[in-house]
Amino acid sequence: MLPGSTAATVRRLVPLAGKLLEVPPELIRTALDLELADGAVVADAVGDKRLVFLAGLYRAERGIAERLLQLGTGKLPWPWITWSSPKIRDRQSRWRSPRRCW
Repeated sequence: MLPGSTAATVRRLVPLAGKLLEVPPELIRTALDLELADGAVVADAVGDKRLVFLAGLYRAERGIAERLLQLGTGKLPWPWITWSSPKIRDRQSRWRSPRRCW
């Protein structure tokens, strides 16, 4: 689990929570099952890993990912900004330069 992660594997979560709360892993597993059933946490696969998310963070990440996919493949909501605009071309050339001129 990296700093800033919004999810953890069950394998990692159970011992960490047990240590933090000073309770046996079986109790953590039971609590996790109850929280999953209640919808407070969500289990999902990311790549080949099974992760557990807090439900609110899971929905937020899914929403952001869906919006980014829409922006990448659909019609942009701001048609007046185009890559051929002189201001965009100027900034793009500065982004690519070795020395940024902000």
